[in-house]
Amino acid sequence: MAVSAAQVVDAPRRLLDGSFNFTVLARPGLRTIALNTNACRGFKSFVVLDSTARHIDVPLTVYPGGRARRAPFLTRDVSVATGSVAGLLPIPNLNAQVDDGHGKIYAAESDGLAYYVDAVPPGKYFLTISGEGYKGRFTVEVAPNVTTRHDVAMNDLTPGS
Repeated sequence: MAVSAAQVVDAPRRLLDGSFNFTVLARPGLRTIALNTNACRGFKSFVVLDSTARHIDVPLTVYPGGRARRAPFLTRDVSVATGSVAGLLPIPNLNAQVDDGHGKIYAAESDGLAYYVDAVPPGKYFLTISGEGYKGRFTVEVAPNVTTRHDVAMNDLTPGS
């Protein structure tokens, strides 16, 4: 297991469902995790916010009967400048997306506590939050190599779907 700019705090523990649980300390920003075993591999990029715990699910690809190739640690083209948008959500089960107002949409990942949109080209965008009978639309500006943080408060949302 490797996590960019992070320190593994405890060894992975296998759970009853066959998954593994482990804790890492990571600096805020865009991070990557790569998992490799003899029979499977997985890779995931994610954003770490300051003072916010995260639960990351890493999908694994199984290679039955053979040894898995190592997961690539970096698959992003680092020569292309992009940024990220991230923030805390006031209630679980909200959806988030960022769009440029001209049809280009960047879907967000969410773990119930926060939303994360990675690899967004620099520029001005609209952040849309919806679900659980609430909605909101906000303007955000994405800068290269920076995570733009936009926390959403409950009083910033209006009733509607």
